[in-house]
Amino acid sequence: MSTSAVTVDSRRALFAAIALSAVSILIFNALPVVMGVASDHLLLTAEQMGLLASAELGGIGLVATSGFWWIRRVSWRKASAAGLLVMAAGNLLSISMNSGVELIALRFLVGLLGEGVVFTIAMATIGDARNPDRAFALSIVGQVGLGMLALWAFPLIALSLGYAGVMGTMVVLALLSLTLLQWLPRGGEKPQPDSSQTLDSDTRAAFTTPLFGLIAIVFWFVGLSGIWAFVERVGLLVGLSQTTVGSLLALGLGAGVLGSLLAAWVGDRYGRLWQPPAAVGGHVLMCLLFTWQLNAPIYAALVLGFTFVWNVGLPYLLGLIADSDTSGRLVVLIVSAQALGNTLGPLAAGAVVEDHGLQAVGMSSAFFCTLSLLFLGLFVSRCRARLGFPMHAPGT
Repeated sequence: MSTSAVTVDSRRALFAAIALSAVSILIFNALPVVMGVASDHLLLTAEQMGLLASAELGGIGLVATSGFWWIRRVSWRKASAAGLLVMAAGNLLSISMNSGVELIALRFLVGLLGEGVVFTIAMATIGDARNPDRAFALSIVGQVGLGMLALWAFPLIALSLGYAGVMGTMVVLALLSLTLLQWLPRGGEKPQPDSSQTLDSDTRAAFTTPLFGLIAIVFWFVGLSGIWAFVERVGLLVGLSQTTVGSLLALGLGAGVLGSLLAAWVGDRYGRLWQPPAAVGGHVLMCLLFTWQLNAPIYAALVLGFTFVWNVGLPYLLGLIADSDTSGRLVVLIVSAQALGNTLGPLAAGAVVEDHGLQAVGMSSAFFCTLSLLFLGLFVSRCRARLGFPMHAPGT
């Protein structure tokens, strides 16, 4: 079978998209350790750490937003190749940066021209799959799995090679990913739904339904990324070593892998509308627990539960948004929504930490997760009432 014959539903295409999504979003999944190593390397303040994370994730969000116009028009293979080369070059140049300002500017460009391009194309491929709930669940398994390995390995690499060792590892990953492009579809059009499927004839409603879901993602990720950016520093405050914190975070992402596998295995046998609100509601409670006087066992339990709940609920939400987007153009804004939340979260958290200390970040994150719950309520009710999504799949 020639590479040009690869279709979006082939196993090779799904594997390539999952692997590319994992490599291009690794900066977020390994964020606590990468930010900690960068901070130690350049003696960054909490505010600079927040800016560094927000700049790169903001760059990813900007290019993902523009994907609304270009995602169905460009060669996915050529654009991904260019993005991976930018990632490799940017990670290599990061080693030579001598100040926080220089590094922040460079990482913004890496997110904008490298990671954002690759991740947007990977997510479009996954969103076009015949079973998006399961495809997104498997993609999260890949993303979180690589992040788990990075959280375990990066502290060990940093002990002997410092920030240069961490960035060098990411250079190698970007270059190896070039070999996957032969399995990626050249481009894609959104597969059209069956004409017998119940669809909303109101164009405005068809637009606003996925929009509510995207807004819910933004607020959810503002809350999650705010804590995630500083969870390594919280672990150090509790009295744990950096390598111990890294191992705990790796175990936490391992719990996230189990959560995604659970979502992929269960599918819609018990419905698909209640899981996202349940997950976000669980995160509201966990964020509030981060405001307590933590000790090592409670910190470990929160880290494990945090990522497990996150990765159980997220695949269902992404799948619902993909199914509710009948045009196939709004689905790429999933990346924008995640990136916008990931950009604003560390920025807001950095300001809170600067003024009120590390534990105060839990309260602000709980606030944003509560806002997410409100928009999730609107989104779920639209999915059920206007698009005819059942609470339980027929015949399951």
